[in-house]
Amino acid sequence: MSAWDARRPREVAPWRGTAFLVEACLLLAVIVGCVAVFASLFARAGGEGARAEELTRAVVAARDAAEVFAAEGADAAGEREVDQLAVSVDVTEDDEVAGLLRATIVVRDAEGAEVYRLETARAGGEEQ
Repeated sequence: MSAWDARRPREVAPWRGTAFLVEACLLLAVIVGCVAVFASLFARAGGEGARAEELTRAVVAARDAAEVFAAEGADAAGEREVDQLAVSVDVTEDDEVAGLLRATIVVRDAEGAEVYRLETARAGGEEQ
């Protein structure tokens, strides 16, 4: 190494530091974007889970009302509240088949929106 080289300060290429910073910023932007997408997906999944739970409760309430209708016939008609859901049972006699009762069971949420509807029938409309 000559005396001239020892006195001269080492110069670092200016683009090396800049390239690293640009690459780090791009990587940070990609990571932030991925976190935002996953957070949105998890939030949506939580909402769908809540809707699925409400639908399951509505199906169970409608099934229970259908079992009461099968056992009691026309006496099962009316409205009742089950687990913050309004269950209404509308019983009618079939016009075409004598002695056949039909029931329409509608389950509504607290706001009154229909969550689930079930239609069923049972023999033995008029007791003699």
